[in-house]
Amino acid sequence: MVPEYPPIRHLYTLALAAKMAEVSRRFGLVILHVHYALPHTAAALLARSILGNPSRPRLVTTLHGTDVTLLGLTNAYRTLANGGRHSPVATALGKSPAPVRLLDAAAAFLVADILADDNARVRTFGWASPLATRGFAAVKTGTSKDMRDNWCLGFTDRYTIGVWVGNASGEAMHDVSGTSGAAPVWQAIAAYLHAGSPSKAPPLATGVAVRRVAFDGRREPERDELFLVGSERTRVRASEEVVRGARYGIAIPRDGRGPFVVAGQRPQLFVHHLMFTNAR
Repeated sequence: MVPEYPPIRHLYTLALAAKMAEVSRRFGLVILHVHYALPHTAAALLARSILGNPSRPRLVTTLHGTDVTLLGLTNAYRTLANGGRHSPVATALGKSPAPVRLLDAAAAFLVADILADDNARVRTFGWASPLATRGFAAVKTGTSKDMRDNWCLGFTDRYTIGVWVGNASGEAMHDVSGTSGAAPVWQAIAAYLHAGSPSKAPPLATGVAVRRVAFDGRREPERDELFLVGSERTRVRASEEVVRGARYGIAIPRDGRGPFVVAGQRPQLFVHHLMFTNAR
């Protein structure tokens, strides 16, 4: 297999690094989002060497990225909670360092709003989600590869909370994800801290606009959405992939129990659950 042949693997990394450097130089990129630590982050570091700039473009990793501590990651969420202003964690009483702005306040507000959107995660977590709270909470779960550990991090209007669940030995936890492991602990802590005063949503940040958005084909009900000023839109059009997919299959009900409404046709009653038709 190719991945087991080291010379080919190294040539791939070098070729990827050269392409990253070429694209970064051509378009003036300031951030490279690299998915896997190896080989993508290694290639990105090589690309920065090719460009001759040790700090640009900045690198953001997703899976198998650089190690983080619970305190460090929780403080990153605290930066979002503070509108993009970052400061070191104070471990003793005394004067804290002045915060430094790392993120635009409007962008931080939009990220927090996404993390606090219970409606957006209903299809995955359900209404009785372990991430649901009495008041405002921007929160996210995460599960590492092979279920070695899981996380739940988020913030309310007053507290930033981080929870890690795992084995100290690093062994995998079977059938335990961020939703079933760390999230219930996070929820219990948030409920305790806000027992007498539910968290309130922050006011709309400067640079954020509210617009009423409609969806082509009435795929979703109209609703208010938030945008960075200058990027507003009032209609969301379906992609070609969605349009093609809408021409086939059962449209109503989504759980597959009759009577059925097939996309693009009049209501029909089908006997078998696995019956599909071309609705052209």
